[in-house]
Amino acid sequence: MTSANIINRSHGRSNLNVAAGFASLFLAAPMPGLAVGPGTIYKDQEFGYSVTAPSGWKRKADFPRPYVAFLGPVEDGFQTNFHVDPEPAGNKTLAQFVKVARETAAKNKAIRLRGERRATLAGSPAVIMQSVVTLEGQPPTISHQVVALHGGRGYTITFTVAPSALKKNLPTFAKVISSFHWQR
Repeated sequence: MTSANIINRSHGRSNLNVAAGFASLFLAAPMPGLAVGPGTIYKDQEFGYSVTAPSGWKRKADFPRPYVAFLGPVEDGFQTNFHVDPEPAGNKTLAQFVKVARETAAKNKAIRLRGERRATLAGSPAVIMQSVVTLEGQPPTISHQVVALHGGRGYTITFTVAPSALKKNLPTFAKVISSFHWQR
């Protein structure tokens, strides 16, 4: 399944379900991307944010808008990655936005929500959701999602990693989150 098919099929579904679909894209061999230098800042003028990719990570050039994805090292057969998903939030509060994601994920047998806690993203209230994603015939992956609302949109940053590489990558993920800024 291509990333475009997953995105088209994911319209109106929770970000955890989208993350499960994206997880299948990063199994096994490294994917081509645009080289990103140390501390390269990605600015998205249309959706009003910027984020700094880790040194050595590549931007996945063929991801359809509004998504942007960055690819890290292959660890235990899985390409560590993160992607940003801005989407309309309507009049939902953060609690309502997260509740829909949680309820939708609960219906998906491939996703097991492990935890949830309050956080901030660029000064906005946020929630971090941790889950295990197990796709049929594939080893499990760990997803950490930071969800926030800003300017009428929901923003979800999803980090996905092989379980054995989680502890090593948590500082990298924290740096990405701290680099995220609103542009408007």
